[in-house]
Amino acid sequence: MVATMRVLIADDNDLVRSALRELIESDERFRVVALADSADTAVVEARKTQPDLAVVDVRMPGGGPKAVRGILEVSAGTRVLACSAYDDAFSRDEMAASGVVAYLVKGRDDVIVALQRVCGLID
Repeated sequence: MVATMRVLIADDNDLVRSALRELIESDERFRVVALADSADTAVVEARKTQPDLAVVDVRMPGGGPKAVRGILEVSAGTRVLACSAYDDAFSRDEMAASGVVAYLVKGRDDVIVALQRVCGLID
């Protein structure tokens, strides 16, 4: 049996957070333990929950890069995936420099496959 991976979702859009939660929890190997609508809230939630994974929007109040750096500071074992509608080199580079392990484009990339890949559940 595979251990359940605890996930933090940080996105300023209520509908996106809800959709991501529903999608992620459709795979029994993942459980959403916290939701955040800003960089500051994401850091607070990461400190409280110590998630295995965090899915972080690139452009939200406080900024995605700030959220990633803060999450990694308070929860060093968390693997962070960027999730954005933007697929430009600047956004990708900025998030990579902040410490993300993967960059997903909303509406194009398969979130569950990315989470499974980051966790080593698939190649």
